[in-house]
Amino acid sequence: MTISRQAAKAAPLVLVLAAILRVYIWSESAAAPAECFARQPLTVTGELDELDQRDASRLVMNFRVTGLAAPASCPQLAGRRVRLSWYKPAQVLAVGQTVTASVHLRPPWGSKNPGGFDYRLWLLGKGYAATGYVRELEVTGPAAVPRYRFDFQRYVHGGLLAALTLGERAGVSTAQWQLFRNTGTIHLMVISGLHVGVFSGLVYLTSFTLLRLLPCRCQPLRPDRWAMLCGFAATAYYAWLAGAGPPVLRAAGMVGLSLLLLASLRSSGNILRALLLLACVTLLAAPRFALLQGFWLSYLAVMVLLLRFGFKHRRQTAVSALWHAQVALFVGLTPWVGYLTGQVPLVAMAANLLVVPLMSLLVIPLAMLGLMAQPFDSASHLLLTCADILLELALQVLHRLNFEPVPALVSFDLLRVSLAAAAACLLVLPLPRKLKLLAAFAWLPLVVPQQSHVPLGQFALTVLDVGQGSAAILDTRRHRLLIDAGVRIPGGFDAGRAIVLPAVRASGPNRLDYVLLSHLDNDHAGGVTAVRRRFPGVPVEGLAGACEADRHWRWDGVDFRLLSAVHGRSANDRSCTLLVSNGNSRIYLSGDISTRAEQQLLRHLPENLDVLVAPHHGSGGSSSPAFVEHLSPRLVVFSAARFNRYRHPRPEIVQRYCEQGAHTLTTGLTGAVRWTSWQPKRVRSERDGANAVDWRAPPCGSVRQ
Repeated sequence: MTISRQAAKAAPLVLVLAAILRVYIWSESAAAPAECFARQPLTVTGELDELDQRDASRLVMNFRVTGLAAPASCPQLAGRRVRLSWYKPAQVLAVGQTVTASVHLRPPWGSKNPGGFDYRLWLLGKGYAATGYVRELEVTGPAAVPRYRFDFQRYVHGGLLAALTLGERAGVSTAQWQLFRNTGTIHLMVISGLHVGVFSGLVYLTSFTLLRLLPCRCQPLRPDRWAMLCGFAATAYYAWLAGAGPPVLRAAGMVGLSLLLLASLRSSGNILRALLLLACVTLLAAPRFALLQGFWLSYLAVMVLLLRFGFKHRRQTAVSALWHAQVALFVGLTPWVGYLTGQVPLVAMAANLLVVPLMSLLVIPLAMLGLMAQPFDSASHLLLTCADILLELALQVLHRLNFEPVPALVSFDLLRVSLAAAAACLLVLPLPRKLKLLAAFAWLPLVVPQQSHVPLGQFALTVLDVGQGSAAILDTRRHRLLIDAGVRIPGGFDAGRAIVLPAVRASGPNRLDYVLLSHLDNDHAGGVTAVRRRFPGVPVEGLAGACEADRHWRWDGVDFRLLSAVHGRSANDRSCTLLVSNGNSRIYLSGDISTRAEQQLLRHLPENLDVLVAPHHGSGGSSSPAFVEHLSPRLVVFSAARFNRYRHPRPEIVQRYCEQGAHTLTTGLTGAVRWTSWQPKRVRSERDGANAVDWRAPPCGSVRQ
């Protein structure tokens, strides 16, 4: 073998190793927090590159920092993107404007829960150096002149058309996003490589067909090569016309690079090799993409289609090929999509089968052609009107398939996913039917509901990481209890939908037998609406604001008792608290009670608790010395967000528990915390795994701030 051939064979391996090394080096630098801007005001100058305003009370902006004003200095921010929220914005802004803003920033961070969305990884994958909020803002430069001059508001679904063509999501309502999630079609409604790729493919096919009609077919005018160049040119022109925003530029760049790599390849093996090279080149150029779920799922989708069609030579009709493609994608992607998101809607395959052809072959190409035909206003308006009408048809189909609660597959532990993924490889390959039937048995466990692993007479507590709020799941052998449901911001984040429901699906049987609200403050009860929508028949204690104090009940050998200072001065002091015991282990969830309520409840509380969910997130007005000394808990969990403005838990409160011999954990630092009565010395957190607490170490040495 010649040296050149050896080098050619070694090149893919070298690229893979280089990409892995590049991602590792980048992840080490990204993991180091930039403390220079934490908890202090900064004045920054920069350019707005994306705006998202879904209601009048909050504007989310992507802000590229170009300058830092003295005396504050934070060189790590220069040239980086930050994600800012401006509450009650005082003026209308436009993409491209240069502004000077007084901001409070914090390093990228987010909740970490079983089955939930990892916001921190998403921020890092999108390239944000920080998040925060605006205190004051002044426009110091005009908005950049857009390359397009469309008034999308004159169309019925103008917000969706803007999202499909320009990546501008501000016009997509919360209800529409929820519809796409419920039907498993959210991937169709945001700008992606699929959209740009379909458009480029249509340009390629049209060009190829026309070029084959030319009489001259000499080598310099090979129709396929010229058609490839036409597709590449159309993609570049579309990206330039759309303003080259981050979503458009990323999708167009991926498609353009794919066209270049695939220009001279024909066999499935070569295409697989080209996909590997494309992934490595992409990661070398932008290692942060390694943290984005969509990056890997897009490659997995292509792999599934290649396995299904790459080795099959029998001709198929367009309808048959579409059906087989949707079945292959559903079978092949379901295990991994479910593992990453916690559920897969059962209507996803039907919804995609009906809507994908409509969106990919008609709506998206018409909308993009309408954007590109802007010099010809009448033609552009006609194309966008047609796209708008067809989009209405697609939405009507999705509304018919939208059910509440959403019927979905929810059993996605690692063992089931691994077996189903192996089975999916056999199912999508053109193998004999008998062998496929055997493989199907390894995929079927995904449809079998999860069972409880709690022994009879024991119980398990999972304190969720819902930011500056509270939510916890308590399991016995045959029952599940939810205590509080986190915060809900109107038109924005809903912990009940985004955190509590995924955690219920991922941590055990997908059901609830009872919901207890300690009190009706938004950070404790805001998410209960989403919970009640998903489990409409579940009883809710405390929804009317009153607590049936000193009520007892028994589940599977475990005793529950509600305690409340019914004559407390505030709603916090009248919190409905919960004491749980099985005779050997005792835990107490204390709501938001203050020192006054603690004094009233102390006589009802046992000594030497195993676990205490600290009162009022560790505020300075709770956890009195008498309360701490009486309970003497072995483990204290503070349900509080990292970098929260109240500075919970207060250092003096944490120290007070430590001096009493307690180990302390804060959900904002460790993620969700799970403790079980049958293994009381083992605590598991989402960020630290099974070693969240070292019981052999001095308690005060385990404090994390």
